[in-house]
Amino acid sequence: MRTSIRPLLVALAAPALLVPLVGCSETVDEARTAASNLQDRASDELDRARQDLEEGSQDARETAIRGAVSAAAGARLEVDGYRVDGTLTCEATSPSFGTFTVDCTGTTVDGEPIEVTGGRPEGGDGEIVGTVAGEQVLTSDDCFGLC
Repeated sequence: MRTSIRPLLVALAAPALLVPLVGCSETVDEARTAASNLQDRASDELDRARQDLEEGSQDARETAIRGAVSAAAGARLEVDGYRVDGTLTCEATSPSFGTFTVDCTGTTVDGEPIEVTGGRPEGGDGEIVGTVAGEQVLTSDDCFGLC
């Protein structure tokens, strides 16, 4: 049977490693304080990074919603015979994944005002409605695939 002497060496060396710490309680306290401060700073940085990610993803959602609704509603209006002058300008809010509101405005080439509004509330079904000169001309129960 082969016996390892490593556990014995560790047991013998451990007290020798602690000898330099005897009488150095100030150094140990300073090291503990420094480690605690480092841990606090790391925790703060993680919190800031988490917040940045959440805000970044909200910005990304809102950008995607603005672009998707502008393009889809504009294309639907064109198909239905309402020629859009340029593109629709949209504002969107999306406080959490799967929920949003969107408001778009624009004009037809004939100068008639276009409004496209709607969204999806938390826990609810969504809808986007569009008007030209105050007359409802489009409804999308699936929010152009976003609901």
